[in-house]
Parts: sequence; C-alpha cells; structure tokens
Amino acid sequence: MTRPYRALLHEFRSRLAWADTVLLRRAGAVALLVAAGFLAVRADPAAGRTPVLVAARELAPGQVLGDDDVRPAARETATLPAGAVRDAARLRGATLAAALTEGEIITDVRVLGPRLAAVAAHSPDARIVPIRLADNAVAEILRTGDRVDLVA
Repeated sequence: MTRPYRALLHEFRSRLAWADTVLLRRAGAVALLVAAGFLAVRADPAAGRTPVLVAARELAPGQVLGDDDVRPAARETATLPAGAVRDAARLRGATLAAALTEGEIITDVRVLGPRLAAVAAHSPDARIVPIRLADNAVAEILRTGDRVDLVA
C-alpha cells in the first residue's frame, strides 16, 4: 500500500518546472474569472446617487449667487436633505441666507429669492436673517429700536 503513495510522491517532486507556471497561470485565470463574475452581478454603484448643487467655494451670507459659485455633485440619494437644489437656474441671482462651506449641499431654505433680497438692498442697515421664532436666542439678536419685518 505504501508503494503507490511513494510513487505518486516521487512523480510530484520530479515534475517539470514549466508545469508549475502552467498551474499558476490556470489558478490566476480562475481567480480572474471569479472576479469578473462578481463584478458582472453586483449592483451599479452610481444607481443610488442623485446629482445636486453644492458650494464651489466658501460663500458668505448675503452673497448673490452666480454660475461660478455652485457646481454639480453626485451624492447618496438616501442622505440628501429635504429641499436639496438640483436646478442651477433656481439659484441664479438668489442671495445666501447663511454661510456655506465648500462642497456643502445647497438647500432651498439657505437662499433667498431675488425679490426679497432686493427689498433689503434699498437700506444699507437692513439684514436678512433666518430666525426660528421658537428659539430663545432670538431675544439676544434683537435690540430695542430694531425694526423687524417677518415674512412667513
């Protein structure tokens, strides 16, 4: 019984050197075939992404937006905030209500329409500030003698 085993072991040890490279090539081909099969059946990574507009650079509040201030970017659809702006025409001429950092998604509540911004432009002391009325910090912002126009 031990004789056939020894013969097989001797054949394995005395095989030709090129047989090793053939074996390695075949194993590599099988690995590449498995990888190709995996890539063929996996989901498209861009399928769950939506194009939105983001700030192209640091933007200060009160700045009128132009074409060079925003850029399109694809973001995960599940993580998009409500009101994310997708159309650049909606932002042309709009004024920022708050600062934006580079790459931050622009939402509709972060910008003011051109008509509201034009009202504030008539007075050099006017400021357009988004205020939540339920916030206690509103009392710290306002001072006696301030004129406040609320637009709902």
